[in-house]
Amino acid sequence: MSHPRLTASQLNDYARRVPFNLWLDLQVVAIDAEGAELLVPWREELGGARETGHVHGGVLACLADAAAGLSVMAAVGHGGPTVDMRVDFQRGAVAGALRARGRVQRAGRTLVFVDVEIRDARDEVVTSGRAVSYVGSSRQFQPAGAG
Repeated sequence: MSHPRLTASQLNDYARRVPFNLWLDLQVVAIDAEGAELLVPWREELGGARETGHVHGGVLACLADAAAGLSVMAAVGHGGPTVDMRVDFQRGAVAGALRARGRVQRAGRTLVFVDVEIRDARDEVVTSGRAVSYVGSSRQFQPAGAG
């Protein structure tokens, strides 16, 4: 893979059509042939217990899934459902903007494997994981206007 199959604008438009991504204010900030980088700005609703000042783990897991799925689309040109996902919470994510980076490790005819890393406002890795997407279906996810 040498060039992304979609533009960052196409991928961002697709991501923003998903109501949950829109609620998160998820933004595709960069793509390349390996995957995508996402940003989620901070707001109080993303927090866990108020006394810890950390991001809720469910938000991190959702962001990992989104980063993996959008990375598949960037690298392969279309997406598919997540069939397996592992998320490792390495430390509490402090309140603030979150950045997620997905990198396609292997893209086969039917399965695509993506490693994900999420960094918090301190730029520390707080979550990592791996997701597997099934892309061999006739029901592929593809942004409008994509080739």
